[in-house]
Amino acid sequence: MNLILSGNGWVVILVAVLMGLIFAIMIAAIIIRLVKASRKKSNNNSLDHKQREIFLNAYGGSKNIISVSNEMSRIIVEVKDVENVDGNVLKDLGATGVLITGNVVKASFQERAKNIYEIIK
Repeated sequence: MNLILSGNGWVVILVAVLMGLIFAIMIAAIIIRLVKASRKKSNNNSLDHKQREIFLNAYGGSKNIISVSNEMSRIIVEVKDVENVDGNVLKDLGATGVLITGNVVKASFQERAKNIYEIIK
């Protein structure tokens, strides 16, 4: 206790207070960053839902889809009725090519294929 009350004791108290302030600022910054990240994630979920609906409609609706898979740059969707699939909408959504064979629709989305697959699977 004599160390604190001696001539340089106020330096120890000042350093302790400054370290406390720095720690509090760091904690506040982390909390703010986490709150912003959770808000952004919430907005992305809403956007993903809208995109999902658009893609599902292009394939004739969710009830028309039997299975969905991803092969490299392609989304492969097996459908019940190919007449309900709109290839032009798929092209408008960014497909560089659409191939329909039997009841299988293969659409090439290049590097976006994996993200689109994650949205519509």
